Amino acid sequence: MALRYLPEPGRMVADLIPFYDEGYYHAYYLKGFRDGTGWARHHTPWAHLRSKDLLTWEELPNALETGTQTEPDGGACFTGSVYREGETVHIFYTGFSPGHPDGREQIMHATSSDGIAFAKNRANPILRVGSEHYGYDEDFRDPFVFRNEEEGRYWMLFTAGCRHPVNGNRRGVIGLAVSDDLQNWRFEAPIYAPDAYPSLECPDLFRMGDAWYLLFSQFGRTEYRMADSPYGPWRRPANPYFDAGDYFFYAAKSCFDGEDRYLFGWCGDLAEGKDAPRAMWGGTFVTPRKIVREENGELRLVCPDIYASSVTKSHHLDYNECIALCGEWNEKPDGTIASRRAAGFAALLWKEAPEGISLRLTVSKEEGTGTAGLVLRADDRLDNAYMLGLDYGAGTLRLERYRAVRAFHGSALDGERILCERPVPGLAAAGDTDILVFLQDDILEAFVNGVTMTVPLRDIGGGGLGLYTSDGSALFTLKS
Repeated sequence: MALRYLPEPGRMVADLIPFYDEGYYHAYYLKGFRDGTGWARHHTPWAHLRSKDLLTWEELPNALETGTQTEPDGGACFTGSVYREGETVHIFYTGFSPGHPDGREQIMHATSSDGIAFAKNRANPILRVGSEHYGYDEDFRDPFVFRNEEEGRYWMLFTAGCRHPVNGNRRGVIGLAVSDDLQNWRFEAPIYAPDAYPSLECPDLFRMGDAWYLLFSQFGRTEYRMADSPYGPWRRPANPYFDAGDYFFYAAKSCFDGEDRYLFGWCGDLAEGKDAPRAMWGGTFVTPRKIVREENGELRLVCPDIYASSVTKSHHLDYNECIALCGEWNEKPDGTIASRRAAGFAALLWKEAPEGISLRLTVSKEEGTGTAGLVLRADDRLDNAYMLGLDYGAGTLRLERYRAVRAFHGSALDGERILCERPVPGLAAAGDTDILVFLQDDILEAFVNGVTMTVPLRDIGGGGLGLYTSDGSALFTLKS
């Protein structure tokens, strides 16, 4: 099972542009360079993958290559969108060229008859910055094009800076241009101008049920707003963020296959290869997520069925092969593993775990239990380990890192131990909670009650897999 995608050594995946067409999921993406500086974007082409099932991906020739030094895309071909009109597949993308006399970012266009080989429009660029609404050429990118059927014309959303911002850190807007023919565009007022962010990247807009949803990325995390009209006004949901942020599931954009809508994103490489609060630009294409609409209109993400159904109970989780390190543990006749410790910590460990882990389990807790979850990459005494747990009191999914360090009085735990924490609606009152975990290629992905967490793990490698609870009792059911 292919849980991750990386191109050849020295290259990486950045902004994904998903598109579903004629039975294929297409994942166009920015193919950056792993140069170790964090600025790996120069001369970035659009690479191209496709899949029938979201699981196995076929590499295709690059869809776009950068232009010559004097052209608007001579520096890079940056993010955009793909749209089919009749027999023609259109790419709208960002031409990047620092120092270009017409601005460093301009909107470009290319077409194809098969969605694989594209020809650039000789009239490029088709749109330059500059109007009564937009006037900042360092933020004029990421065109998202679709047909607004109610208005009978095409819309282009884009990342922009307003002409008269409150200040430079609050200039970000999502701009709008309209067209009758996909060739000639005219500016209109922005659809979202919150006076809150320096830039709103990679906009995406779709209708689901009776509501419109606007997605954007804000330097580290992807979030959304909802409204009754594509013009707004936009409402902030109770939990507006997709995944954990910190460039761990970034620049996420969606596509619709006629039945379901899926969200595609990338997990950034960690600076210096160590656990850190933020990642660099570009990294690994991680698991697409299915977007589900709740009864109240808000969105949640779940693992696609084809990934979830491929997880099987592994032989290394035989209870007879584990070691109870502390607390009371036993296996019930139905295979459920029970933990009990009224006050304190309980843990058991399978000392050897495969490098790649795919695991489904249900955690059932008793009233008053503090936390329960998984131990990952642990040594024999849990001096060094990651712990992914459900904190019932706080109502969160929390990832902690424990590392033993030497102090003058002996051993002590590393103080920087919470790597990520996400609220899980309804967790405090939940009796049973399903957890789906993938750990492969040093990237952890967890799915819990419509909440996802993606975090790269680099400081601790290898080690065992286990279960733990604190201050209470829990039942763990491993799913096959």
